[in-house]
Amino acid sequence: MLPEARRRVLRLVAAAGGIALVLGLIFSGALDGFSLEQTAQWVRSFGPWGFAVFLLAFSFIQPVGVSGHTFVLAAALVWPAPLAFGLSLLGALGSSLVNVAFARWVAFDWVQARIPDRLRKYERWLTERGLVGVIVFRLVTFTLHPAQLLMGVMRVPLPRLIVGTLIGFAPMVAIDVWFGGELLRWLLTRLGLG
Repeated sequence: MLPEARRRVLRLVAAAGGIALVLGLIFSGALDGFSLEQTAQWVRSFGPWGFAVFLLAFSFIQPVGVSGHTFVLAAALVWPAPLAFGLSLLGALGSSLVNVAFARWVAFDWVQARIPDRLRKYERWLTERGLVGVIVFRLVTFTLHPAQLLMGVMRVPLPRLIVGTLIGFAPMVAIDVWFGGELLRWLLTRLGLG
């Protein structure tokens, strides 16, 4: 089996396993005492410490391959939408900067060797367009791990990277918070976990 095909199969198996685990927990009754609102209230009770833990988790766990959407949707379930948006945007920026730092200063050659060809073809386009290139790239890729690492090896100036990342991430974070959060809350309520 080709390496890319093997990765797709592993992703599919992991997704199916995750879905099976969640459904198993729901239908086994293991979550009967779970309340989304009580859990959210418990997290909110930590005040600024809850913010700090969320930002640190987003910044350092997302770079190892966890989807950024997971963190944004969790924030949307815990905090009011404007606060969830701000925290999620900062967390996504933090994860981006951790990836960039790793790619630029820790493992430049290792990362260079692992950038997929389908992303590498955009490198020249992105660097020629400056800030607009970073914004468009972030709009399209959000926190996709290889794309995060690509930003690190491209040597985009840090101020341009930060501003472009914030602007590029903002629409997806807003969609996740205001639409995805409400959809997830509705779904959890229908499953009796709300």
